[in-house]
Amino acid sequence: MMCYTDHCPFWNVGVTAIDLNEDLTHNDLCPCFDYSQNSTCRDTVTQTYPVGSSTLMFDQNYSWPTEKTAIALIASTARPLYACPASGATLSATTGANQVQLTWPGVPPVTNYVVERANGGCSGTFAGIASTTTASYTDNAVTVGSTYGYRVRTCPFQVSNCVAETVQSQSGTTVTLSSSPNPSTFGQSVTFTATVTGAGGVPTGTVTFGEGSTVLASNVSVDGGGHAAFSTSTLAVGSHTITATFTGTNGWPGASGSDAASPHVVNQAAAATTNTTLWASPNPSV
Repeated sequence: MMCYTDHCPFWNVGVTAIDLNEDLTHNDLCPCFDYSQNSTCRDTVTQTYPVGSSTLMFDQNYSWPTEKTAIALIASTARPLYACPASGATLSATTGANQVQLTWPGVPPVTNYVVERANGGCSGTFAGIASTTTASYTDNAVTVGSTYGYRVRTCPFQVSNCVAETVQSQSGTTVTLSSSPNPSTFGQSVTFTATVTGAGGVPTGTVTFGEGSTVLASNVSVDGGGHAAFSTSTLAVGSHTITATFTGTNGWPGASGSDAASPHVVNQAAAATTNTTLWASPNPSV
């Protein structure tokens, strides 16, 4: 069956809409709208019929009161989905491999939560990215190294706290440590080099070198090749297991590595050689 009203798109998707029909009993009919609209005959409240006459096609004594009644009916039957809660959600976030996980305790009687995100952190411009009926959401549409601010909207004018997270790399980082020269001699300068690698690029961050609980060098920047190095000439004679601890930035996860498989060895310096020359004068003597 053909539908002659512009309400049909609403009805077809199950949305209630009120249709105002002409009063056929009193010949209050709109042939232009029902059959053949054109530039001079169309469905408007100011359309006259016959066209060009002074008679309104829609009799204001019928149509206008009917429209007012319909609007009043909608206003009286409309109900909000729920009343806004006294306070919004309390949001928490954690980063995973190429994703950010958001969780918050449920906020009755809220049935739908709108998740909003801002590029750059909480000071950015927020936009909705999802609507969920559960008190959690995982954002996978992120870029490694980028920082995002998140909040959850529970009512038109009610949002949660904002949390900012920097997205981590999909895979972890690896740290290897080498020293040169190895072995060395007591008092000789030795250079320790940490090489930091990771999938998808060169990790950024700093490296701290230590032996046991003793820090030998801290916050040494990783260069563009993924290396961080420091030199020392104060190691004691013996075997030394050095650890390099990487602290990542821009989403790179931390990692550590050591030379435990091949510790650095400092040898005792060779003993100094002393030459003594003995001579007598006069020689021969009487």
